[in-house]
Amino acid sequence: MADDELAFLTSVCDRVSQLATECERHITQQRLSASERRYRATFEHSAVGMAHLGNNGQLLRINQRIEDILGYPTATLSRCYLRELVDPEDLDHLLEQHQALINGEKEYFTQRCRFIHASGNTVHADISISAIDPTPNQEGYTLIALIDNTLNHTMSQRLIHEANHDSLTGLLNRAAFRSRLTQLCDNARADDTVHCLAYIDLDQFKVVNDTCGHSAGDALLIQLVDIIRAELRPQDFLARLGGDEFGLLMPETMLEVAEQQLEHLRNTVANFRFMWDDKLFGVSSSIGLVSISSRHNDPHQLLSAADAACYEAKDAGRNRVHRHCESGDQVTLRMQEMHWVTEITAALEEQRIVLFQQPIVSTHVGCESDSELHYEVLVRLRSRDGSIISPGEFLPAAERYGLSAAIDEHVIRAYLSWLASQKSHAERLTMVALNLSGHSISSPSFRETLVTLVRESGIPGNKICFEITETVAITRLRDARTFFETLGELGCYFALDDFGSGVSSFGYLKSLPVDYLKIDGAFIRDMDTNRVSYSIARAIAEVAREMGMKTVAEFVGSKDVLASVSTIGVDHVQGYAIGMPRPLMETSLASPMLEHH
Repeated sequence: MADDELAFLTSVCDRVSQLATECERHITQQRLSASERRYRATFEHSAVGMAHLGNNGQLLRINQRIEDILGYPTATLSRCYLRELVDPEDLDHLLEQHQALINGEKEYFTQRCRFIHASGNTVHADISISAIDPTPNQEGYTLIALIDNTLNHTMSQRLIHEANHDSLTGLLNRAAFRSRLTQLCDNARADDTVHCLAYIDLDQFKVVNDTCGHSAGDALLIQLVDIIRAELRPQDFLARLGGDEFGLLMPETMLEVAEQQLEHLRNTVANFRFMWDDKLFGVSSSIGLVSISSRHNDPHQLLSAADAACYEAKDAGRNRVHRHCESGDQVTLRMQEMHWVTEITAALEEQRIVLFQQPIVSTHVGCESDSELHYEVLVRLRSRDGSIISPGEFLPAAERYGLSAAIDEHVIRAYLSWLASQKSHAERLTMVALNLSGHSISSPSFRETLVTLVRESGIPGNKICFEITETVAITRLRDARTFFETLGELGCYFALDDFGSGVSSFGYLKSLPVDYLKIDGAFIRDMDTNRVSYSIARAIAEVAREMGMKTVAEFVGSKDVLASVSTIGVDHVQGYAIGMPRPLMETSLASPMLEHH
């Protein structure tokens, strides 16, 4: 082949090779262009905030979403450095991680941090930063992806707040208060520091609730909380533990200083006046105070002691501060009573309230036949080991801590249900006496429940006699009268128990539709040997006859007392000499009768 031909072929091959290279470069450029377009589209329209971040921390390129998240316009953000946008508390770690990316020590990292919004508010976001390989025409940079979690953070914080705060007052709730108390106890144990715990109970809150309704009660609590808060130091913790009960933690405070502060707080509350629907109310507070120290740092015992001291303040006349005294017999008694609160609550839930009965017998020959039944229903508590606990052990605690109405409802509901299933027993029943506490007769909802229970049981009202003590009738005269009128419409009878123990026994009888007076056992049990007791019991019986009321002598414990009782003209007798209390299910088919004396 000639040299010119060889040269020609060589040039053709070079041209072909050149064209192939150019073609390959063109195809590559087209592919890169398409990839770039896709990247730009993804970058610009992503639902995630995205930006290019220079090695010096400056924002080089941003998308619309990051503008929306941070609230700044593009012109502002394009001149910003990352350090200008991040909360200072989160900045050091973020910059440290970014430098690690630049140094090639890692390829990406993710961090939750707070950004400063253009409005000044805080944006809670997850930020991911990835390393990007540099190109000949592009300085090295990193890629930011920003996800706004402010809404989730807000909702999370709200749930945490609701779990730890009272919805009405915004104060800490019982669980959060217990946690703070535990922390102080731990501090006292570890650092030998002294703190104080106060238990605050409002004295007249129930009057406002019952008189004006729960809306008024809520408004009163909100106003009182604002007043109390204004009296506290920044380091104090106030919590709402119950309806009108509050707990106060006073960190690093000696007992004497806490007592002075609480006296000032008590006086402020006492001077407060609450207005609702043209009615003016005064409120006071009873406060129990206990010290938290290296020797006394058990949260449960401290709460019990503060609660007991609070009730000591109430017993002493209310509207006062009472210090817990380790050797105080009354405080010890209150702590024992609070043990019964737990036991009573469990007994109600576990159906361990047991009904007993004790016969009541007429002193008049021929008034009752052997087949008739007249008795008082008594309540007992069965312990978990099966033993029977007398009412004298747990009823005082139930009355003091507001559980007596729950016991009353349980007893009446259980008895009427049982009686409705015992047709023969119900037919022979002439009268059953059922005891009620002051909490029960004062509660409108309890009265409504009781009316429903009596009606639905099918038991005639004239076979039921409700007993309340004379003391309850005197102190809650209006409530007693309302209760008698309401249940009287169903034909029910009413008795005053422990009559003669009050200070104005005869003065108020004209205003109460009472059918029976149960003479206080203090006058009955020794009337065979004590002339004063005998004279008082006889006077009560005579006044009752003049007013058309029947009398019951209780605590008739011997034949001699029975003989004395029969001479003063009482209508019925009750006591160990007549019949011992026994489980209701074992009620005898016959009632013992008395010989006429």
